[in-house]
Amino acid sequence: MRSIGRRMFLETAGAALGLVVAPACGSGRREAEAGQEDPEAMARRHARAGLRARPGGAPGSMAGPGTQPLGLGSQRDGVVYAPPSYQSGRAAPLVLTLHGAGGSARRNLPRLQSLADERGMLLLAVDARDRTWDVVLGR
Repeated sequence: MRSIGRRMFLETAGAALGLVVAPACGSGRREAEAGQEDPEAMARRHARAGLRARPGGAPGSMAGPGTQPLGLGSQRDGVVYAPPSYQSGRAAPLVLTLHGAGGSARRNLPRLQSLADERGMLLLAVDARDRTWDVVLGR
């Protein structure tokens, strides 16, 4: 079996996704534009389009400034960092970081900590379940 490169895989997957998604993009629009869809039907359609995923429990809280593990129950976990100026219960900007291939959340974090301290940002550094985020390993 001949292996394909990453670029070819991504191009093929993108094209296949486009073929699957494109026909659904206009559903319902023609009727609404022509004034043929009644308001009740439109309201039902919009209600179905809402997000269905909801948090599973009460939100946790940070014990205070510093670095804390996420506690996802995996050897490759991730961490959240709160600057010294962090105050629980007060809104703060959140920056999500993703490590490169072979990296880890903990190794990635120090690069942004001084900026987070300066700007009062929370850093969320997550680990891929394996060493990379994608199909580089052939899985």
